[in-house]
Amino acid sequence: MSRPAREGGYVLLVVLFLLMAVTAMGHSLLVLSRSELLASRARWEALARRLIAEGGVRIAADGVGRAEALAVGEWLPTGEGTIEPRARYATRAMRLSPEIVLLRSEGSLESRPGAHAVLGLYWGMSPEVRVGAARAVVETGAGVALSGGSRIDVARIHEDPPPWSEDRCDPYRPGLDTLLATGVRPWAELAELPFAGSTPAPEAGGGATELPRLGLLDHEALMAGAGLRVAGTISPSPRRAADRCDRMSALNWGAPLDPLHPCASYRPVVSAEGALTMAGGAGQGVLLVAGDATLTAGARFFGVVLVSGNLTVQGGAEITGLLRVRGRVSLRGGAEVVGSVCAALDALEGAEALHGLVPLPEGAWLDDSG
Repeated sequence: MSRPAREGGYVLLVVLFLLMAVTAMGHSLLVLSRSELLASRARWEALARRLIAEGGVRIAADGVGRAEALAVGEWLPTGEGTIEPRARYATRAMRLSPEIVLLRSEGSLESRPGAHAVLGLYWGMSPEVRVGAARAVVETGAGVALSGGSRIDVARIHEDPPPWSEDRCDPYRPGLDTLLATGVRPWAELAELPFAGSTPAPEAGGGATELPRLGLLDHEALMAGAGLRVAGTISPSPRRAADRCDRMSALNWGAPLDPLHPCASYRPVVSAEGALTMAGGAGQGVLLVAGDATLTAGARFFGVVLVSGNLTVQGGAEITGLLRVRGRVSLRGGAEVVGSVCAALDALEGAEALHGLVPLPEGAWLDDSG
């Protein structure tokens, strides 16, 4: 064989070997790419299942509404659904204690095997627990001052507040004789009582802007739950609209003095950003004042009052229920605070916007997949 022919044969063999090597390398890369694609898809599907499970917990939290809707120690299916394009969730809920709820959600992908489950711990307000946790009829961060025949009455703490009928307090009857059985102190013992909260109590003259907490409901959550917003000097009174309670009026705070009025069962959450003066009139529910508050000219309020600054009750004004004030409480001119479990429970029961579930900071998104 001639030399050129032999060299041509060698070149052909080298080319064949190179083609075989490239083919093998291509096959290997194809296998690796396929494996990586499958692994990526598996990781994506795992992440998708987890995210849909977490979304299911959030949906369940909104759907439960109130912690008290659940039985203690018993799982309750709360729903299932699809989130596009092909993700599904199924949720359950169980109340661990009066205010702690455990939510469980499973996330899965349609036509794909496997599911991921997460747990979420949530807090929901219980009126009985909140009232029972009160240390006194009046909790204050800067003391109490009484003058001019004013007083704090703790003797009627378990009685029906007049002019309410017994029927109105019947739902709370089991707790009337036990809640606040201890911790109700005469006003003189409340001076310098430390207030539990992140913001220090102001000196006389106000200055604090953060409302006292109500359980895990902080200033922002409380203000967000207020259905009515007011400011300045006002005189609330019940208002009708076509023989019904006019709940659109910011000056309608229910009808605590008229059991036959259409607004007798209306107990709004009222908020004020800044100083507020209630000059006469009557109202009920939960009153939130981010500033100094004054009740005067015979004003009457039934329920729970939270004030970030100082509270002044004067001119024959009266509050029936429970008070939490970061600043100083001053009663003068025949003013009166009457402790009332029934009025406090009634107000918190009616504050539906404050009953939503709040995720516990250290208890959300616990992995239950394994």
